[in-house]
Amino acid sequence: MIGRDFIVSEVLGPLASSMRVFHNRRRRHSALRMRTPIEYEMLYPNTCLA
Repeated sequence: MIGRDFIVSEVLGPLASSMRVFHNRRRRHSALRMRTPIEYEMLYPNTCLA
């Protein structure tokens, strides 16, 4: 029998991951001078953060 925790993690894992990506792209980052990643990339297109 499959445990309830396994089923929940199978269903919510991908959803939580996509929510983190969605939120992270729109929230302001102090490392980016309080800009969103998208705003920062538009202002500084040749800057590599990695």
